[in-house]
Amino acid sequence: MKTFERTSDGEAGFTLIETIVAFAVISVSLAVAVKAISVSLHNAERSRIEADMRLVAKAQLSQMVLEDFLHEAVQKGRDGPYSWTLSAKPLAIYGGPEVKTLTLEITHNARPKLTSKYITFARSD
Repeated sequence: MKTFERTSDGEAGFTLIETIVAFAVISVSLAVAVKAISVSLHNAERSRIEADMRLVAKAQLSQMVLEDFLHEAVQKGRDGPYSWTLSAKPLAIYGGPEVKTLTLEITHNARPKLTSKYITFARSD
């Protein structure tokens, strides 16, 4: 029976332990890389949704101010994947002009935990 012996040059190859350790290091490195890419993609999607929510909020608030939506009321609506609730309430400023607080709350319908609230003030003349 022929046996393999290590020579002083080390030409016999890697040991089983060395191979297992190398695979373990590669596996951990790949797992960390995949997790980092996944988190990065999730954050990019969340940022895009939040930017869209800001645009919807700006448009809704501008529209309500232009339409002179200064009576006390609550309105609800949908804009694409977003639901919004707009409320107008008087702000008491003694001796000053009549000012309303406009509060807009936007929620992403597919992700209800993504909710933003925007507040602005409008003066009625």
